[in-house]
Amino acid sequence: MTDVAYKERSAFSGPSSGEPQTPHHSKQAMLTVDFSTPAAAAPPRADRLKQMTANHPAFDRSRLTQEILVRVQHALRRMPGVSGQDANELVTSLQEVGQIVNQETTQLVDALMNLSLDQEDSEQAMARMSLEANLAQAQNKDQAQLIHKLRTEARAEQEKRGEAEAAARTALDKVDALAEELKRVKESVNKTADDLVQVGESASRPGSPRRQQDRRVTPSWGPVECRQVVRREPMAADSTTTPIRESEMAFVREEDPLRLELRLP
Repeated sequence: MTDVAYKERSAFSGPSSGEPQTPHHSKQAMLTVDFSTPAAAAPPRADRLKQMTANHPAFDRSRLTQEILVRVQHALRRMPGVSGQDANELVTSLQEVGQIVNQETTQLVDALMNLSLDQEDSEQAMARMSLEANLAQAQNKDQAQLIHKLRTEARAEQEKRGEAEAAARTALDKVDALAEELKRVKESVNKTADDLVQVGESASRPGSPRRQQDRRVTPSWGPVECRQVVRREPMAADSTTTPIRESEMAFVREEDPLRLELRLP
């Protein structure tokens, strides 16, 4: 009886650590695998399952049930009026019941632990997805702010470019105006020089009157220094005529490096 009781206790005891118990709906549990987790997370999950199932309260109740069944078996064997064959059949039936209870308890506990781990993994995945969504939203906000800032800077740069182009056009217009004015001044200077040459030529003609000797020509482009030079030639010994007097009018501009002299007889 002692050996039989020991075998019955060993048969009704909890799951052994060497043989992992597989629940009937393990295929359903595999359908909820989180593919975002790496493959290296499988061993820690198995270790966690062992730790969670080892001290589950369901196994304590299962052991109490097994002890009750063992006592019933002993009572049947000692019960008077019961043949040995009937007692053995009843004991065998009770042992099968104990095994069924043990297996079902193990499978239920494994399924419950797998469900708990799946729920934890789902919550972690949801938290991770929420965190990623918040990060993505923050990145989108940062990008939107950056785009708005870049657009504002681009608009400001366009305005500055327009102002610079307007200033450049104004400067070019001023340069063109200065070039035109310089051209007109050069033409005026050339025209004044031609007028002075013509005046000098007309004054140097033989038929011009003497009163033109004292004529002063003042051009419009600067002060003119007028100088009269009188030359006297010595009179010949045998000559009875008066000495010839030649007058020269010289017009010299002080600032201009071009020196222009007009000689008037």
